[in-house]
Amino acid sequence: MKKPLLLTFLLLFVGQDSVFAAMDITSMPGIHFDMGGSEDVEGTALSIQLILLLTILSVAPSILLLMTSFTRIAIVLSFVRTALGTQ
Repeated sequence: MKKPLLLTFLLLFVGQDSVFAAMDITSMPGIHFDMGGSEDVEGTALSIQLILLLTILSVAPSILLLMTSFTRIAIVLSFVRTALGTQ
């Protein structure tokens, strides 16, 4: 079991240094973030509204899942309480 794993490891990772050494690191693209000094207040307000809307839409499914599991747990515990006859 160890021999095939070792052979796979050697085949995948031996010789990778030459590939990475051949890459020109200085030519990698950069990421620039610029807010831009816009004088348009309506455009800025629209941008903020759009960011807030996207944030709510991305967080909403996780909140829904959290609430759903809490509801299920509460229902199951109420069934257990009823089954045990304790109120």
